[in-house]
Amino acid sequence: MLNEKLKNEVTEICGRTGSRIRFNEPLDAHSTISIGSSADMWIVPKDSDSAKEIIGYLKKFGIKIFILGNGSNVLMPDEPFSGAIINLSSDYFTRVEFSGNEVACTSGVKLPEFVSLLAEKGLSGMEGLVGIPATIGGAIYLNAGYLTTISDHLTRVRVLRGGKVEWIDKEDIKFSYRNSSLNREDVVLEAIFSLEKASSDEIKNKIKENMADKINKQPLKEKSLGCAFKNPEGHKSAELIDKAGLKGRRVGDAKVSEKHANFIINIGKATQADYVSLMEVVKKEVKEKFKVELESEIEILKN
Repeated sequence: MLNEKLKNEVTEICGRTGSRIRFNEPLDAHSTISIGSSADMWIVPKDSDSAKEIIGYLKKFGIKIFILGNGSNVLMPDEPFSGAIINLSSDYFTRVEFSGNEVACTSGVKLPEFVSLLAEKGLSGMEGLVGIPATIGGAIYLNAGYLTTISDHLTRVRVLRGGKVEWIDKEDIKFSYRNSSLNREDVVLEAIFSLEKASSDEIKNKIKENMADKINKQPLKEKSLGCAFKNPEGHKSAELIDKAGLKGRRVGDAKVSEKHANFIINIGKATQADYVSLMEVVKKEVKEKFKVELESEIEILKN
């Protein structure tokens, strides 16, 4: 529980910096799978300076901090989160600026909107990311991808790291499959991408094709966190889960999708415990049948 003095001081900082704060914020409303209890504090900093001040203050008092984008890859806790969720969704963090083939984009911009905007401007390279409901910041941190990865056209990232704001060149970040060397303490603020000029109509047609492919293969109308597991080297998780006969398997209201076996969907009032238990069932049976260890692709938020 937060003491009144700390609550008042954080509220004062947020008010002074033009940032927003709410207490006991429901987290299921900020999750694409609609799972989660609440957070002690939900803070939306006005800009990078206010984010730096607020996060610095919270860290000084040992308050747990979690940076959340669109909630499309994070499994929220069933118990109230005893800390602060920092959400970079203010106007400052949803800006896109163009300069020739270069695009500067702050971290709260949603990836589907970014892909569409690039198509309008005739800039190609991101069409393969269509349909991923992430923010730019979260997508970079996880090196999100579908037919391409977000790091492919990335050149620089501005981050809040160790209380300082700094630019980091792509070459100084290690990107791999659904992973980067950025850590949970690094707050992605902005990114620069270098793209290629192309016909706007051609880009839009490619986006339509890619989206149609996703709709055909994935349960996009269901509540989910996207793929539950990374693809092991030499295998596809969906095929292993399907061959193990696990499509439709349930724990509570968490269910392995019958359309795409690597999606776990919420068919009612699923909890984090349901989802995690179902993941363990899937991992156990896949390992027993195929001697392959599945690794989670989602992040599980715990107290």
